[in-house]
Parts: sequence; structure tokens; C-alpha cells
Amino acid sequence: MFVKPGCDSCERVKAELDRRADSLGPVVTPTLIVSAPADQIPREFDDVRNLLDPADHNARLIGIGHRRPVAVLLATDGSMVLPFARGSDEIVQLLHAAEQAAGI
Repeated sequence: MFVKPGCDSCERVKAELDRRADSLGPVVTPTLIVSAPADQIPREFDDVRNLLDPADHNARLIGIGHRRPVAVLLATDGSMVLPFARGSDEIVQLLHAAEQAAGI
């Protein structure tokens, strides 16, 4: 999940990930990719489970643009599953679908 500090939708996505962590564990490994310089990461995003993308290099590389949040689902072979989930509503739907796939 690509997020930015100070983004209300991104904070909603983070809260959903935290809330669903146990149920998602069997089917996905959620990771927040934070678009912010390392010295400007708010505490709520400063976690070893999160990755930094300070210059949006990875976001640009896969073509997601600057809007956040965006979820990119990777298959077990490393390929990206399209379409990307854009915005908190689509991401919450994706998380719900992952839970259903796990039989939850």
C-alpha cells in the first residue's frame, strides 16, 4: 500500500490494516510504502514493517502517480495483479476480498 503522511485516506487504510492484521496473515503480507523523507516520517508510520519511498521512485517505476493511497497486490510469482486499488474505499474492498479468500 502506497501512502503519504498527513493523508486522511492513508491513515484510514493504515488503521484498517492494523485492525485486520491477524485475519489477513494467512493470505497476504501487507506493507506500507511511505512516500516521505526518512527524517519526516510521523510516528504512526515509523515501523519496521513499513518501507520508505522518499522520492516516489518505486511509485513512479510502476506508474501509480502521486495520488495516495494506492494498493498494489503482488502475486506469489511477483507479478502485479491489475487493476490497482485506488483510494481507501477500493483498498478496504480489496482487504475484505482477501479475508474472504482466507475463509474469514
